[in-house]
Amino acid sequence: MKKTQILWNESKKNMLSISPYANIFVDRQGRIFCYRETLEKNIMISGMDYKCANELVEYLSVPITEDELRIKIIKLLGKDADEILELMISQELIEKCG
Repeated sequence: MKKTQILWNESKKNMLSISPYANIFVDRQGRIFCYRETLEKNIMISGMDYKCANELVEYLSVPITEDELRIKIIKLLGKDADEILELMISQELIEKCG
């Protein structure tokens, strides 16, 4: 299984990129967003509140498997995890954004 980690992504204006899922970003206020890359602009799809974002950032400070990440997001977001998980595991988006 792939491991994931947090990397600074300067191209996203001081946001953290949670790789290998380049469509998931954390801003400096601790908010986590999913973006779908388009020809025109980035569109915000989902966001977490400050507390959830910080918990996830702390959790991702060490490499984890995709399954572990999935479980953590479900724990933090409950039913709202469906959309973010679909984006994160979508091979099409990983290929486009990664």
